[in-house]
Amino acid sequence: MLDVKRLMMLNLTIRSEHLRALISAWIAILACSLGLALYSQHSLGMMPCPWCVIQRLLMLLSLALSFLMLSSIRLPIAMLVPALAHLLLQLAGMAASMYQALVASHDSQCAMGLADRLLMASGLEQSWPWMFAASSSCAEAANASLFGLSFPWLGFGLFSIGVVQSLVCIRLSLRASFRPLLHEANSR
Repeated sequence: MLDVKRLMMLNLTIRSEHLRALISAWIAILACSLGLALYSQHSLGMMPCPWCVIQRLLMLLSLALSFLMLSSIRLPIAMLVPALAHLLLQLAGMAASMYQALVASHDSQCAMGLADRLLMASGLEQSWPWMFAASSSCAEAANASLFGLSFPWLGFGLFSIGVVQSLVCIRLSLRASFRPLLHEANSR
């Protein structure tokens, strides 16, 4: 007869492999998205607007949190904090892309808006201009499209996928962390 603890460990291992695959796939999607953004800027001449650059920054932070989540899979409760931070970051990305699509894209200037002030205050534009220099208006950037969708809506879709991925990671982390406790309480 199988020992209950051994069965639970097997169950957590199986779940962690699925979780590892999910996070790795998300990392690949983010890396491809950032690569596409940089390719479109440096090879195709599609210059980013301030809101595009803010979304790049959010993608980079998401990438860092994803690697942190990937490294903490063996300890599911430790993965909870970066997964929650990741969820908040994805929601911020959705808000930024929606703002860009619905508000900033109708402003031909969008100069010295919130995105510009954030970039200037961070110093990223001066430190890494190849990644964070915004040299286009929001209206021009909103006209750029891929697969028939404008870049702001593509960003919204990407961050929406990130929200789902975050919620799955949070759910599995909580389930793996507290399931043994629930099993012990039920067996008494």
